[in-house]
Amino acid sequence: MSNPALAYTQPDVETHLVMVLSALPGVKVWVEDVEYKYPFWSCNYTVVMTARAGSKQAASDVAQDAHDLLIASRNDQWDDGVLLGVIALAAPAWAPDQNGAPKYAGRYQVVARPKGNTP
Repeated sequence: MSNPALAYTQPDVETHLVMVLSALPGVKVWVEDVEYKYPFWSCNYTVVMTARAGSKQAASDVAQDAHDLLIASRNDQWDDGVLLGVIALAAPAWAPDQNGAPKYAGRYQVVARPKGNTP
């Protein structure tokens, strides 16, 4: 007997979050890791967000704006997915940058599943 849950393709969470944060200058977001949870139709994504700006205060401000948007994006739905939750694992904090630019970084756990009928 085959498991129908394995037939689901996971949504492109990274692309969705890039779109959510696209209005904020200097902000980048990417998926660092994915943990497939039984019964496989939802996944935990570890997401990293960085914010750079011309000053430390400006980087802090844009990082806080990005943080607020990420947390508010829980329950977002788009063409191929649904965010079930967003949790800050490490809220935005000052981070060293190899170029010396002011940078803040945060880490999040995002739980998502494909949109539509799932088992």
